[in-house]
Amino acid sequence: METYKGKVVSTGDSTIVDESEPHHSPTLKGQVVTRTQAHLVGDSLIGTYEARGTKGGKVLRGRFTAKKG
Repeated sequence: METYKGKVVSTGDSTIVDESEPHHSPTLKGQVVTRTQAHLVGDSLIGTYEARGTKGGKVLRGRFTAKKG
C-alpha cells in the first residue's frame, strides 16, 4: 500500500476537508492530488474524493464510508 502525506484544508462542526501531497495514481497513470470531504455521522465518516492530475487530464471521483471499529 502506498502512503503519502496530506493536510487539513478546513474543518466545521462535522466536516473535514483535506488535500494530499502529489502522489502516483495507478488508475490515472500519473501524479495526482486527492481532495476529500467527509462528514461525521454518528460513528461513521461519509464522504467524497476527487483525484486530479497535476498536469491536467482526467479526474477520478468517488464516495467512501468509514466506520469506527
